[in-house]
Amino acid sequence: MRVVHDSEITLYGAFRGAPGIVIYSGTGSFAVGKNRRGETCRVGGLGFLLSDEGSGFSICPSGLVAAVMCIN
Repeated sequence: MRVVHDSEITLYGAFRGAPGIVIYSGTGSFAVGKNRRGETCRVGGLGFLLSDEGSGFSICPSGLVAAVMCIN
């Protein structure tokens, strides 16, 4: 048994070990890919303090500010 990042589980679930790319944006965000040589690369997915650009958590404050500006 080994502990892995949820992006690795998502990538395997989507492509069953074959090459591919997954881009996820929800409350958090990440992009992960695997090439034909079996090499993987992930960006993001480290939480809101370090790297969740494009996530709901990072986008929501801008939306709230815009909504409040429309009220005034």
